Amino acid sequence: MCEAYLKAAGTADEKEAALTLKKELKEDVCSIDQVIPFFESEEGAKVLGADTAKGLAKAAHEAKAKGVKYCICPACTAGGWLLDHESEW
Repeated sequence: MCEAYLKAAGTADEKEAALTLKKELKEDVCSIDQVIPFFESEEGAKVLGADTAKGLAKAAHEAKAKGVKYCICPACTAGGWLLDHESEW
């Protein structure tokens, strides 16, 4: 979606591409409150490995305490930034 938006930037298709990207971001970017229960769950331990899930849960709790509102993964961090600044693009 981001690539499609970047290709459309400055063209007649930019507005439509921006709307599509914003919609996708709103559907896919997870909040910190959504990921913490996953990191702490049995499923999270199965998918990520117990040690990794435990470490991510700890990091997510620390991030939340600092006011972070989106998942701490690079994709959600970047997508969250875009959502927070969507009126600018």
